[in-house]
Amino acid sequence: MQAKTVIPNFLVVGATKAATTWLYKCLDAHPEIFVPLLKEVNYFSSRYDRGERWYLSHFKNVLDEKAVGELSPSYFINDRTPERIYRFNPDIRSIFMLRNPIERAYSHYCMELRYKTVSENIDRECGLESFIVREGLYYQHISKFIKLFPRENLKFIIYDDIKTEPEKVLADIFYFLGVNPKIETTELFKQRYVKQPRQKFGKLYTFLVAIYRWINNNNKLGQKILNYLKDWGINDKFHQLNSVKQGYPEFSPSKKQELINFYREDIQQLSSLIDRDMSHWLSM
Repeated sequence: MQAKTVIPNFLVVGATKAATTWLYKCLDAHPEIFVPLLKEVNYFSSRYDRGERWYLSHFKNVLDEKAVGELSPSYFINDRTPERIYRFNPDIRSIFMLRNPIERAYSHYCMELRYKTVSENIDRECGLESFIVREGLYYQHISKFIKLFPRENLKFIIYDDIKTEPEKVLADIFYFLGVNPKIETTELFKQRYVKQPRQKFGKLYTFLVAIYRWINNNNKLGQKILNYLKDWGINDKFHQLNSVKQGYPEFSPSKKQELINFYREDIQQLSSLIDRDMSHWLSM
């Protein structure tokens, strides 16, 4: 019997460092939702050349789940992504995870510093033309989706709400996806905020991350093994051995003010779009 072809009906398209990993785990735990083992497929952005057959292979294990989709924050900032998604499925539903852009940029910088892809000079690395900062121009990125998709197919989730009412946010997302919004709340659904420590063995860490990403992106058996290792606590043990107490650089007051001025107009436009005052994001 030939396997049925399942077309994804939802995407989580970003932004980076706005609780997409938490949401992935919550969606994966819902019995009426299917997400691939690979958290970030990145098909419509960096892997489009692999073809639609490759993309759909990630959904071959779908059974009778009502909502089928994936999470790839890279879709948020890639200019070609909205048109590619529209050609694939013009009726698809998209979820946008939005966080205070200055806080998001800082969290993104800290992640890149752990990977040794940026320097200790945070003010320079977070220049106004940097990819770290420009991802926070939410309205600019969202407007490319608005031109193609009906407004009712776009869902905007604010990170602040996840911190205060995670169960309510999840119920809202589940309702948007057409699945049971009243599933039993578990500890998994409670968002936790623990910043990862700096790395003692930087080169080793970067090497292992590269191997991890390759396996996670290219080998399904390897993905399962990595998940088992996480369940056994191997990942946590390594981080304990590899961590140092060195803190992260902070934005200077002048840099923070520069970012406030940079994001001001975009935040005002976003506020009008989602009909919610987000001006508190502009405070020091």
